[in-house]
Amino acid sequence: MFLLPQIPEDAELITLILQNHLVPQLVSTPHYPVIVQYLLANQSTEPESPDYLSVQLLAEELNEEGHEAEAGSLMFQVKATPPVLQTFGGALGAISKWFK
Repeated sequence: MFLLPQIPEDAELITLILQNHLVPQLVSTPHYPVIVQYLLANQSTEPESPDYLSVQLLAEELNEEGHEAEAGSLMFQVKATPPVLQTFGGALGAISKWFK
């Protein structure tokens, strides 16, 4: 079994990455899951919350950059889809529903 290296969470760095819309460029790195977990843990439904903490915005950016499966997977996580239903095919199908 292949394990990804543990990447420490650096809130300041993650905030800069999110603010500068750099997440799509990091999808294939070990940093991507850390950034997604940070975003999910710090998202807010408050109207005055910063745009860069919007899961919807990040999913749209991922989709626009050709990372449809990652965008769908992110939306599954935020919509509280049970893990057993979070499949690659389901993520691809859901992304077309959410972004059309």
